[in-house]
Amino acid sequence: MRRRRGRRARPAPVDSDSFDLFLDALCNGLGVVMFIVMIVALFAKPPVGGGDASELKELQAALTKLETEVQATLAALKAIPPAGDPALTKRYKAALLAADESRQQREDALNRISATREVIEERTEEITQSEEDQQAQVKLQAEIAARMERLKYSTAFVRTSRWNTNDARAAVLLLVSGGRVSAPTVTPGDGEISPTPGIGELVSDADTARSAVTILLAGSSPSDRRVEVAVWPDSYATFKHLERELQERGFAIQPIPIADGQPLRSGDGGSQ
Repeated sequence: MRRRRGRRARPAPVDSDSFDLFLDALCNGLGVVMFIVMIVALFAKPPVGGGDASELKELQAALTKLETEVQATLAALKAIPPAGDPALTKRYKAALLAADESRQQREDALNRISATREVIEERTEEITQSEEDQQAQVKLQAEIAARMERLKYSTAFVRTSRWNTNDARAAVLLLVSGGRVSAPTVTPGDGEISPTPGIGELVSDADTARSAVTILLAGSSPSDRRVEVAVWPDSYATFKHLERELQERGFAIQPIPIADGQPLRSGDGGSQ
């Protein structure tokens, strides 16, 4: 015998109306309630030959309660608008639109938050880079200032040109060695002149240079005196302080660099 193939139940469409499903469930529930009422009505009749009065009253009360619930269910069912109600459809569509708008607003807010976070991160990187640049600039300025300070008090010796042979001003000789400035006594027969250790004015800054010039050139004027300065390598910094003070007072200066350990010899610089 050939077996009959039963028809397969078609799957319910996924997009069926949820309102129809609600009505089906409500009708099924109403049928169950009616079935219970019929059962109670059948078994609520008093037994033949008498029965317990109290039990009968309880059954009647239960029947009355069930009837009340049935009436309330029917009233609620009648209050529900039909599936094709335009007002219900309109509210349903409005709710869907509101949900879509809320979803779109949420996505827009998330996008704005993400964009704001990226801007904050970029701004933080810019601030960090700016702070690093400022620190590097401050460091560079400090280095430049330190170099300028070292150049200001440089110990490098620069020799100026020799005296003009037509200069009739008398020469004053100063020796700069060991951080001191001295004015030696020169006689016509001296061929070499060397500084005496520990003799002279100690010069280490502008104030001591001013004091030394005041003492060593007392009575001398830039109009009738020119200054020749013999400088040994250990006192170039001392000479720079002395040179600034002499220039401020208007004296013409002739520096004469001397090699370490060597004396000033006759004929060096402008001295004879």
